[in-house]
Amino acid sequence: MNDYIEAQRNLDELLNEERSLSTNLSAAFAAGDALEMTRLKCRKRDLPNEIFTAKAMLYKAHLEMLEAEQAADYREMLEAKQKSKNLDSIVSAKMQVLDTEKGRLLDESLTALALPSTIGNRISRRSAEISKIKNELSELVAA
Repeated sequence: MNDYIEAQRNLDELLNEERSLSTNLSAAFAAGDALEMTRLKCRKRDLPNEIFTAKAMLYKAHLEMLEAEQAADYREMLEAKQKSKNLDSIVSAKMQVLDTEKGRLLDESLTALALPSTIGNRISRRSAEISKIKNELSELVAA
């Protein structure tokens, strides 16, 4: 990020210098400063190449910054996938435990539901046996 900011700052300075070059050249001419005019003319000749290089450096810095951000996003995505995979295995294991518990509770529930019927059948059989024994006892006493 710092390289990008530095490259942007450098390009901005060169573009500002390019924009003010004509004004500075006119001022040097008006002042009759031949040395400054020569320096500014050389600068005017060299500046396009420097601007081109500064733009290339800015693009390069921007590309490096985007690649670094993309690499960070990729690492974050891999971490998220791993976390998701870990959570999935934890949830799957818990679901298996819950399914087992559900089956056990269902079996207990069915047993509990069947118990009154089983006890009722047992009571009916015993009542029949009691009636039979009472009848047999009555016949035995009557005889």
